[in-house]
Amino acid sequence: MPYAATVDHPGGTAQFAVTHDALAMVAALGGHLHAFVGGEGCRAQSLAFSTSEPARALECRIDVPETANDVDWEGTDWTEERLAALAERIPLRDCRITVSAELAPLVDGGELDFGDYLQMERFVWSRLAGEATRAGRRCTCLRSFGVPRGKQATCLDDARQGLSRP
Repeated sequence: MPYAATVDHPGGTAQFAVTHDALAMVAALGGHLHAFVGGEGCRAQSLAFSTSEPARALECRIDVPETANDVDWEGTDWTEERLAALAERIPLRDCRITVSAELAPLVDGGELDFGDYLQMERFVWSRLAGEATRAGRRCTCLRSFGVPRGKQATCLDDARQGLSRP
């Protein structure tokens, strides 16, 4: 189930979804992810991600439920799996996602995901609103970490280590 995220930008407010896999990977990478439009790069949008935060990044509010308040403590049959799932949600509340002012209006209605895309593990905007398209096509840009250099850009899993796999 994706989490709702909101970011205030100079033109208004944008709302988008963040998948559980994306937020879990943000936690694994240190708790922060910055999404921005790179200066050069892929043919579609040059969308990129970084773990460093620039000075004027816009903070996103991510609606991760309170772990203690949304649990039916008495009506739930507590198994090891359910307790582990509850414990897994706790660090997600501390994760931060920031976006650039240029990207903020484009993510409205979008979805940030992490998974296997084109045989590599990476963050992607799996869905973006109509304003983020070029020539009427949906943005399918699969940019990941690294300097935006189009097809030569580095990826989270260039070494094929399977970073999100145990």
